[in-house]
Amino acid sequence: MTGKAAQIGLLWDESHFWGVMLERALFALGFAPRILHTGEIARNTLQEEPPEVLIVPGGWASRKAKALGPRGRKAITEYVRSGGVYFGLCGGAGLALDSGPDSSSLALCPWVRKPMQARLPNCSGHLSLRLHAESALSPRQTHSISAPVWWPSQFEPDGSSRHTVLASYEAPQSDFWVADLPVEHLSPELLPQWEELYGINLDPELLRGEPAVITSSLGRGEYLLSYVHLESPGSPEANAWLSRLLSAYAKGACRVGTEDGAVEWDLCKTPAVWEDPALERAVKALWKVVSRGEENFLFCRRKPWLLGWRRGIPGFALNTLLAMLSEARELGPTGAAVRYWKGERQAFAEGVQRFARLFDEYMLRERLVLSRSVSSPEKSGSPELQKLKERITGPFPGQGGIFRELVHSLEELLRLQLCGAKRSV
Repeated sequence: MTGKAAQIGLLWDESHFWGVMLERALFALGFAPRILHTGEIARNTLQEEPPEVLIVPGGWASRKAKALGPRGRKAITEYVRSGGVYFGLCGGAGLALDSGPDSSSLALCPWVRKPMQARLPNCSGHLSLRLHAESALSPRQTHSISAPVWWPSQFEPDGSSRHTVLASYEAPQSDFWVADLPVEHLSPELLPQWEELYGINLDPELLRGEPAVITSSLGRGEYLLSYVHLESPGSPEANAWLSRLLSAYAKGACRVGTEDGAVEWDLCKTPAVWEDPALERAVKALWKVVSRGEENFLFCRRKPWLLGWRRGIPGFALNTLLAMLSEARELGPTGAAVRYWKGERQAFAEGVQRFARLFDEYMLRERLVLSRSVSSPEKSGSPELQKLKERITGPFPGQGGIFRELVHSLEELLRLQLCGAKRSV
């Protein structure tokens, strides 16, 4: 590798909600990441100005791989083999696994994803983690911590390869859900009936003992893969471990504070530094949708930063837009962001109003469907209603439709804001 490794690089594209959550956490923990675009990586910025750590947030791994393209994926592999550190969280971990004959992943790690029928496919919330390795990477003076997952995949270990399992899953904690069912209130006697109704595994025991965080070497570099979201707000033990990991790997990273800051996030209380009318109207329109969903028992406020939703309702798309809008208003304008937004503002404003109107229509009709049949993230119980849902958020995994247009505008706006301004901590 050439050049001086001076900071943590954060891969921005196709992360959306998870990119914002990670960026906020890094600043809260005292790190100032460098925001990296897939185009920069394809143009060899990792070789010319290598960060000590390349951290990749959650999100759909296949979309990250597509955004990187063959040149970008090759550049990351060369970066690691030349001595870099790849740190993938959830979707970022999945991106590093072997995707098989299609070669659409980074394939840094020979492990693959556990098959859907063998894993717990739709779970979220905190679990206790058993910590295995006694090393500089392990949290101090403890054998277990509390840390959350948010709809992860799972590792399928390759027994022939050498990896260090840093942490494995133990028991779910009080805020843990399977699909839209809080485990704390889920009777074991009724679990088989729920599984038959939903058509998926719902038993959290499927996670017990499974690897959650792993590490290994590749060439002169390393990769660290975590299906646990160590950057989550309101997760102090997970945040402290994230800070320790980054401090171990990124000794020369730009620092903006202490390494033990609290990671908090309340979407209703973030200050509006940028009082742009289009952003303000968008926030109000989307919170009205949330209120309508609450009135119809389809949404709840699960965390200050996270909605809860009935199974089948594309609540995460709504949550994503609210989170990115909140961040855009809190960060404030930069010259490049203002110029970009001038060309995007009108189309975005019209798109949000269309999104909110159709989402309202969809929710009320979906509530009627849910009263007599079952909907899932993949498919509404009504074929006609599925078409409306796909207009709003696209087919599963819900990254298309009007949502796709809106989220791409906000992704670029936030990138320009983050690249041009310093966040206060």
